[in-house]
Amino acid sequence: MSDIDLDFIRSKINQIFPTNKYNIRDEKSFNRLAGKEYDTFYISDKRNDNCIEFEIFKDVLNKLIIHINHLNKCAGGSGTFLLNSIDELAKLVDVKIIRLEDGSRINDDNCRISYPLKTLYILTTGRSWYNSLGYMLSTENPDTTQEEIDINHEMLINMNIVDFINLCKIKQMEKYKDNLYKKLSEEEKEKKQIDNEIRITDEIQHILQKLDSYKTTISDLNTDLNVKDYFKFVKDILKNSDGNNCDTIEFLSYLIEFINNSGILYPRTGLEKQIVSTSATISIGGKNKCRRKSRKSKRKRKSRKSKSKRNSRK
Repeated sequence: MSDIDLDFIRSKINQIFPTNKYNIRDEKSFNRLAGKEYDTFYISDKRNDNCIEFEIFKDVLNKLIIHINHLNKCAGGSGTFLLNSIDELAKLVDVKIIRLEDGSRINDDNCRISYPLKTLYILTTGRSWYNSLGYMLSTENPDTTQEEIDINHEMLINMNIVDFINLCKIKQMEKYKDNLYKKLSEEEKEKKQIDNEIRITDEIQHILQKLDSYKTTISDLNTDLNVKDYFKFVKDILKNSDGNNCDTIEFLSYLIEFINNSGILYPRTGLEKQIVSTSATISIGGKNKCRRKSRKSKRKRKSRKSKSKRNSRK
């Protein structure tokens, strides 16, 4: 059974996600890995399009955690708006940590393709979209720190674009070597590795040829740029997809997937955000008004009371 006050949490969810704008339901879900029940909440807009799905549970230290399972832009608001709303909910119910897996993708309905948002953001800014909203690698991660990841990404996105793609090729080959089945004979391993290297070499040549062709077909885009500047142009092209340039959009999304699959960027997707408690707020007409009164306003009230007493004595 759940050991959290569901009625209290439901009331706060309704405060953040008003029922005149959202549909809200919750149900029990059993996590086999954790061996316990979680309370999962589903928020959708009035068209029944999913907006956000999240779990609320207590960790081993008995602290409340929110784990976001799915996030979608909907009529109820943008992804940024929904995450900010979850921040407000966390403060109301005394949640200290919000966790999620960064599997965000951009869907291009005009050309019927998708590509990882995380990779595109890192290639243009050095950080993911979730990083920009305060979600970072856990401080308990034994492998590395967020600062080390940021430094490495900054170094990579300042490389020349062609040198960077060639480095992705090397990473792809290393990745395939690591993934070879341990039970294969040495002969089978050697044959499999040769096949992989041929396939990856063909793939990298295809990309480099495409890059070179885009150097002549897109005046603003050339292979003399560094990674960051190159993908800023790429981002603009993807943003302006209208269904008439799908060959270009398809290649660029393919390029982003190739970089993503190489593992050259930090591959872990688990992120968390530390929530700092503030004074309680009441949502009024979409604005938050603080309950805490300033010392100045208290002094003014006292002054008014003392004056009224003196006047009444007179």
